[in-house]
Formats: sequence, C-alpha cells, structure tokens
Amino acid sequence: MKAAEGDESKWPDVAPAVFWAERVTIQKSTGYLPYYLVHGVEPLLPFDLAEGTYLALKSMIFAIG
Repeated sequence: MKAAEGDESKWPDVAPAVFWAERVTIQKSTGYLPYYLVHGVEPLLPFDLAEGTYLALKSMIFAIG
C-alpha cells in the first residue's frame, strides 16, 4: 500500500511496478533474485542498457579518435 500512497484505488496502477521490484530484489532466504530462479539469467535493467550503450560509444569514439 505504500506505493499506492494508502489509496487502494491506485493499486491496479502500481501493482506491476511493485511485483517487478519484488522479482528483481535479492531475497535473504535464497540469496538470489526470484527472476533469476525462474529464468536462469539476471534481468536486464534499463540502467544496465544505458551503461552498456555509454561504454560501447566511449570505446567506439576512442577507437575512431
């Protein structure tokens, strides 16, 4: 309910984000992400893509320059 700011009517809007956060958070009991246990790979998060893109562009610029 915290994500919905205590307003139950907002729950349908925030539920997907809450469930995703749960799936990509390491669980203390297993030491793994639930996503990893189900799919066998680490999730690819948006900031991972941004960092990878930045590093690729940086290496391309370095190679060209």
